[in-house]
Amino acid sequence: MKKARMFFKKFIKGFTLVEIIVVLALMVIGASIALPNLSKTMSRAEKKKYETYLINAKTMAKGYVDLLNLGEYKYPVTKSDGVTVKTYDISNSANLNVVLNYMNTDNSYGYYVMDSYKTVDGKNVGGYNPPSGEDPSSNASVYKDDAYGGKKNTIAVSIKKNSNGIYSLQYLFYVHYSSSSPYVVMTYKISNDTIVSGYKR
Repeated sequence: MKKARMFFKKFIKGFTLVEIIVVLALMVIGASIALPNLSKTMSRAEKKKYETYLINAKTMAKGYVDLLNLGEYKYPVTKSDGVTVKTYDISNSANLNVVLNYMNTDNSYGYYVMDSYKTVDGKNVGGYNPPSGEDPSSNASVYKDDAYGGKKNTIAVSIKKNSNGIYSLQYLFYVHYSSSSPYVVMTYKISNDTIVSGYKR
């Protein structure tokens, strides 16, 4: 009982400078251990989020590639009431670009279908087979306007059409928009079904 009274008396009176320094040192050590782990946890959460975006994008883009391979080029875009707004010929990459963005229900990002820069009479008429090795983050056309007058992140879609007219989904790139230095956060290599950090071919 006497010890308890002494403790409370000391507690009320206050701590010595040495005791305060020891407590602060322990807090600093605890923070140095906890903060890196918290940072790693947040990084894993961000990584998981981007992976989910890419997996969803693969499902969506693959559906249109399958339509192309079936020769079903005319795709009707409809409102929620079933009324057709417009029918697009998705054999043109620019039109598939429009359809993907119209059908996208996630406002976190937009879509950009990479094209071959094929021109007719000096005008870009779209076309699949984007240049080999093209980094989509360097193309200003990739970035879509958001609802606030700025730009939002983009999933760039790379589709190849071979000499036999067969379409295949090649890559998906999650591109982070930045006015100064945009960059590819993750690459989804469809051929071996792997998602890797950064821009990779």
